[in-house]
Amino acid sequence: MIIINFQGHQKRATFIFFIFEKDLLMIRFISKIIIILTKKTVVFVTKLIILLSKKTLF
Repeated sequence: MIIINFQGHQKRATFIFFIFEKDLLMIRFISKIIIILTKKTVVFVTKLIILLSKKTLF
């Protein structure tokens, strides 16, 4: 049993994970989503930087 504490601004939630196959699959799924989101944000930021550099050049 893994207990992870997440502290927000005013909320305090405790998520308790019991490690079964389902939970492992969920953890893998969530990590994949996080990886995809980070890749998308990196691409978006690079596109923004390219656009800004083009605008400053001309």
